[in-house]
Amino acid sequence: MPYVVGVAVLVCLVGALRARLKARIGTADERWRPVGLDRLATGAALVPEKLAAWQKAQILYVEHGPRGRVTNAEE
Repeated sequence: MPYVVGVAVLVCLVGALRARLKARIGTADERWRPVGLDRLATGAALVPEKLAAWQKAQILYVEHGPRGRVTNAEE
């Protein structure tokens, strides 16, 4: 009897894991998507025109908001 209960629990866990992973199959993962210049500029709180100067800067002063996101960046 313990083996039957163990197998039933294992089958339920595998089914739940499969259902959870099935939703992710075929969708791009946001963390590994290539970053474009507009998205990089937005994430660094810069206008896209200033992005070239920002990339050449050796020292960058960054201000973070209350949730840890970048709110301002300047040379």
